[in-house]
Amino acid sequence: MKNIEFFNHEICVGARLTQTRYAQRARVEMEENMDEQNYENGQFNQNESQPTGNVQQGGSNYQDYTNMQYQAPYDYDSEGSDKANGMQIASLVLGIIGIPACCCYGVPGVLFGIIGLILAIVGNKRSRNKGIGIAGLVCSIIAIVFGAIVSVYYIYVLQAFGPLIQRVMNGEITYEEMMQELMQEYGTY
Repeated sequence: MKNIEFFNHEICVGARLTQTRYAQRARVEMEENMDEQNYENGQFNQNESQPTGNVQQGGSNYQDYTNMQYQAPYDYDSEGSDKANGMQIASLVLGIIGIPACCCYGVPGVLFGIIGLILAIVGNKRSRNKGIGIAGLVCSIIAIVFGAIVSVYYIYVLQAFGPLIQRVMNGEITYEEMMQELMQEYGTY
């Protein structure tokens, strides 16, 4: 490892971050070799009479991280967390999707709204941050209301115009005759 010139400072930093003793010994050797090469090439700090490396006599001035004790990570998804949980986010997404889905005869809007409503209620019970959960709750309620209105409208239309449309489908009357009957019954538009 004496005459390896392709190791640069970034590789030494990467080796410095590893936690094995072998890697740290290899890092110290690489830094010593780099310091020797820098000194031989005349690349040293002008303010000091030493080479620009970070190695002091007898080893490195970096902290040894090999004997650190394990510390358990913080549980961000614990009960009563300040962050929005997945249920709240899912309720918001379903509520937002449910509003335009009402245009499909209202049924998908009602389904997305009900699922979003349930997720918002459960998600709000599990988190202290209720902002996204309340937004999901509101969007889900809007989707349910719009879906119900559109469903009632389509049921009314099918009941009112169903027999007339059925006659066209059976071939009893043409489409133009159906339009004339509608204009006579409901007037022109």
